[in-house]
Amino acid sequence: MADSFDASAQVLEELIIFILGERRIYPTSYFQQLLNKKYNLTTYHINEENLAQYFRRFRKQLLPLLRSKSVQRVELIFQSVASEKIIETWNFSLLYPTGDLEEVSENFTSHVTAIFRQIQNTMAFLPLISTEICKFDILVHCDKSTKTSSSWEAIGPGIIPDNHNTDQLRSVSSKEVTVSLAVSYRD
Repeated sequence: MADSFDASAQVLEELIIFILGERRIYPTSYFQQLLNKKYNLTTYHINEENLAQYFRRFRKQLLPLLRSKSVQRVELIFQSVASEKIIETWNFSLLYPTGDLEEVSENFTSHVTAIFRQIQNTMAFLPLISTEICKFDILVHCDKSTKTSSSWEAIGPGIIPDNHNTDQLRSVSSKEVTVSLAVSYRD
């Protein structure tokens, strides 16, 4: 039976894949644009098997961390291959509400749809990153006491070292978690 942690993990995965598709750091053949009936908009499906497998493993490892409420933040980082500088970060901050949750969004799907649209609109003012070869990484920031998979590395936060801008986007809440999104990018 799916719970709201499953839904949150799925949404995080879908949003990250959407950002990867929109930022075009991979060949367009790696993605297929499909009408997502759940959100009533076009999203991306991964065609490339190694990348798809990466995301299946990521979600499988993320879910128990979400359920234990250990995840504080998930960052999608774009880094220049040539200079190793971080050029853009997408920061998904997670909060776990306590107490009465009657104010939790009844329109979860419509709020997620609004985030997809806001990400798509945000792409219009972000600097192009397709002019240089980039790689991405996903950083999962947990409580220090959290035990993670042995395949995960301990690493510091993805900080853009030069002048940068940060724009706060929408947030979405389920019964167990609130996810807020921000993007930081070099000037």
